[in-house]
Amino acid sequence: MIEAKLSAIESVLQRGKMSRFFFNPIGYVGMIVSKYLLSGFFPNGIKWRVKTIFDFDYHIILPSNSDFLIFGCKSNISDLRLINYFLHHLNTNDTLLDVGANFGFYSLLASQEIGHTGKIIAVEPNVQAFNILKRNFEGDNRFVALNILASNTRKSFTMNEFPVEYAEFNTVMPDKFISGSKWFKKYSTRQRTLQSDLLDDILTKNEWCPDIIKVDTENSDLMVVEGLANTISKTHPDFILRFWPSHRDNKIQIATIDLLLYAGYKIYGINNDGSLYLIDDKGKLENYLLEYLLMQYPKRLTEIRG
Repeated sequence: MIEAKLSAIESVLQRGKMSRFFFNPIGYVGMIVSKYLLSGFFPNGIKWRVKTIFDFDYHIILPSNSDFLIFGCKSNISDLRLINYFLHHLNTNDTLLDVGANFGFYSLLASQEIGHTGKIIAVEPNVQAFNILKRNFEGDNRFVALNILASNTRKSFTMNEFPVEYAEFNTVMPDKFISGSKWFKKYSTRQRTLQSDLLDDILTKNEWCPDIIKVDTENSDLMVVEGLANTISKTHPDFILRFWPSHRDNKIQIATIDLLLYAGYKIYGINNDGSLYLIDDKGKLENYLLEYLLMQYPKRLTEIRG
């Protein structure tokens, strides 16, 4: 059922904007109204509840994530592939560590795949997004929310927070993050000082052992992964990373991939149906646009298949 919905959404995305209107006229009008008419009157955004493609209630703040009004999910092809990956590869009892969870869409998706004994640990440093994240998991005892900035050391960072429409791009490294984008130049940021923490320490203290770690932190990925060095060496969890094209300055992404390659991991791309294919030459990544990649340790892959 969900796979059929994803296939229909993919077909719509390959056509023009009018196809989005005909796919969901009410949702499309709602997106336009929230994005272009109401956003000026509500600088802190509009709290809203939508239905996801898997029929869960999902709280968001418009106009951020306004594509949920039309599709019930994120509307990049790379996101559709990752959704399919979650549907076909997450197992009962799995523990997901979702770093940069935002409102928690992928955590919510994982919650229907991991059974009653799985666990979700969602990390989100932005207070506004964190409060919505917690609301999306009220009453679910499998869920833990951490309002921290994950890094490789404990120190103070300056978080640059964008207007609500672009809040999912909040970053501690604005100088290396899409600084050429028109919207980046148009809007000023609100700066907030945050104290960082190491996820290794938190996982060890609570005796949590993630099977899958999704990292999407707007250019802080390397610091996050370095702060998981002990976890990597002991349990070799899978990593889901967001890869940027070279014109967006992807040096951090390349360095993160190199770190995991050095630790013995391999790179996998995700097909439209959620299946994986091996990327045996890192140089091929230069042909990729915005995409999710899976990094998996070979020994762990053998154990799972066994």
